[in-house]
Amino acid sequence: MKNRNTIQKQVVLQYLVNTNTHPTALELYKMIKKDYPNIGQATVYRNLKILEEQNLINVILTKNNIKRYDGNIMYHTHLICKSCGRLIDIEDCENLNFKALEDRNQIKITDVKIVYEGICNECK
Repeated sequence: MKNRNTIQKQVVLQYLVNTNTHPTALELYKMIKKDYPNIGQATVYRNLKILEEQNLINVILTKNNIKRYDGNIMYHTHLICKSCGRLIDIEDCENLNFKALEDRNQIKITDVKIVYEGICNECK
Protein backbone atom coordinates (compact mmCIF):
# COMPACT_ATOMS: atom_id res chain seq x y z
CA MET A 1 0.00 0.00 0.00
CA LYS A 2 2.87 2.43 0.74
CA ASN A 3 4.12 2.15 -2.82
CA ARG A 4 0.90 3.46 -4.31
CA ASN A 5 1.38 6.61 -6.31
CA THR A 6 -1.59 8.61 -5.03
CA ILE A 7 -2.52 12.11 -6.10
CA GLN A 8 -1.97 13.31 -2.54
CA LYS A 9 1.54 11.87 -2.47
CA GLN A 10 2.35 13.54 -5.78
CA VAL A 11 1.00 16.88 -4.51
CA VAL A 12 3.16 16.71 -1.36
CA LEU A 13 6.23 15.79 -3.41
CA GLN A 14 5.63 18.52 -6.00
CA TYR A 15 5.29 21.20 -3.32
CA LEU A 16 8.60 20.10 -1.79
CA VAL A 17 10.38 19.94 -5.13
CA ASN A 18 9.13 23.42 -6.03
CA THR A 19 10.10 25.19 -2.81
CA ASN A 20 13.50 25.98 -1.37
CA THR A 21 12.25 27.00 2.08
CA HIS A 22 12.65 23.56 3.73
CA PRO A 23 9.26 23.66 5.47
CA THR A 24 8.22 21.74 8.56
CA ALA A 25 5.30 19.33 8.12
CA LEU A 26 2.88 21.94 9.47
CA GLU A 27 4.25 24.69 7.21
CA LEU A 28 3.97 22.38 4.21
CA TYR A 29 0.40 21.45 5.14
CA LYS A 30 -0.56 25.15 5.31
CA MET A 31 1.03 25.77 1.89
CA ILE A 32 -0.82 22.87 0.28
CA LYS A 33 -4.12 23.69 2.03
CA LYS A 34 -4.29 27.02 0.18
CA ASP A 35 -4.55 25.24 -3.18
CA TYR A 36 -6.15 21.99 -1.98
CA PRO A 37 -8.61 22.98 0.77
CA ASN A 38 -9.90 19.41 1.18
CA ILE A 39 -6.53 17.87 2.01
CA GLY A 40 -6.15 16.78 5.61
CA GLN A 41 -3.20 17.41 7.87
CA ALA A 42 -2.87 13.67 8.59
CA THR A 43 -2.70 13.00 4.83
CA VAL A 44 0.23 15.39 4.41
CA TYR A 45 2.05 13.93 7.44
CA ARG A 46 1.44 10.33 6.30
CA ASN A 47 2.71 11.08 2.79
CA LEU A 48 5.82 12.83 4.13
CA LYS A 49 6.62 9.66 6.08
CA ILE A 50 6.11 7.51 2.98
CA LEU A 51 8.23 9.82 0.80
CA GLU A 52 10.97 9.76 3.45
CA GLU A 53 10.87 5.94 3.61
CA GLN A 54 11.11 5.78 -0.19
CA ASN A 55 14.09 8.20 -0.19
CA LEU A 56 12.21 10.60 -2.46
CA ILE A 57 12.79 13.54 -0.11
CA ASN A 58 15.47 14.60 2.37
CA VAL A 59 14.76 15.24 6.02
CA ILE A 60 16.94 17.67 7.92
CA LEU A 61 16.77 17.42 11.68
CA THR A 62 17.49 20.81 13.22
CA LYS A 63 19.13 21.52 16.55
CA ASN A 64 15.75 21.55 18.33
CA ASN A 65 14.85 18.12 16.81
CA ILE A 66 12.47 19.76 14.34
CA LYS A 67 12.16 17.94 11.03
CA ARG A 68 12.42 20.12 7.94
CA TYR A 69 11.76 18.66 4.51
CA ASP A 70 13.69 19.09 1.27
CA GLY A 71 12.52 17.97 -2.16
CA ASN A 72 16.05 18.25 -3.56
CA ILE A 73 17.57 14.78 -3.15
CA MET A 74 20.78 15.62 -5.02
CA TYR A 75 23.74 15.79 -2.65
CA HIS A 76 24.11 19.19 -1.03
CA THR A 77 24.69 20.60 2.43
CA HIS A 78 22.74 23.17 4.44
CA LEU A 79 23.33 26.18 6.65
CA ILE A 80 21.03 27.09 9.54
CA CYS A 81 21.15 30.81 10.24
CA LYS A 82 21.70 31.36 13.97
CA SER A 83 19.98 34.73 13.68
CA CYS A 84 16.77 34.12 11.69
CA GLY A 85 16.62 30.32 11.74
CA ARG A 86 16.39 29.89 7.96
CA LEU A 87 17.69 26.67 6.43
CA ILE A 88 19.68 27.44 3.28
CA ASP A 89 20.98 25.10 0.56
CA ILE A 90 24.73 25.06 -0.04
CA GLU A 91 25.38 23.54 -3.45
CA ASP A 92 29.15 24.00 -3.71
CA CYS A 93 30.48 21.09 -1.69
CA GLU A 94 32.66 19.15 -4.10
CA ASN A 95 35.67 19.50 -1.78
CA LEU A 96 34.29 16.79 0.51
CA ASN A 97 36.16 13.65 -0.48
CA PHE A 98 34.00 10.78 0.75
CA LYS A 99 36.00 8.14 -1.11
CA ALA A 100 39.13 9.15 0.82
CA LEU A 101 37.17 9.01 4.10
CA GLU A 102 35.91 5.54 3.22
CA ASP A 103 39.36 4.27 2.27
CA ARG A 104 41.13 5.79 5.27
CA ASN A 105 38.56 4.49 7.79
CA GLN A 106 37.63 1.24 6.00
CA ILE A 107 33.95 2.14 5.94
CA LYS A 108 31.16 2.58 3.37
CA ILE A 109 29.30 5.90 3.50
CA THR A 110 25.67 5.49 2.43
CA ASP A 111 24.23 8.86 3.40
CA VAL A 112 25.58 12.27 4.36
CA LYS A 113 23.72 15.08 6.07
CA ILE A 114 25.88 18.06 6.85
CA VAL A 115 24.29 21.12 8.42
CA TYR A 116 26.46 24.14 9.07
CA GLU A 117 25.51 26.84 11.55
CA GLY A 118 26.24 30.46 10.83
CA ILE A 119 24.73 33.73 9.71
CA CYS A 120 22.91 34.08 6.38
CA ASN A 121 23.56 36.90 3.93
CA GLU A 122 20.43 38.84 4.96
CA CYS A 123 21.33 38.77 8.67
CA LYS A 124 25.06 39.53 8.54
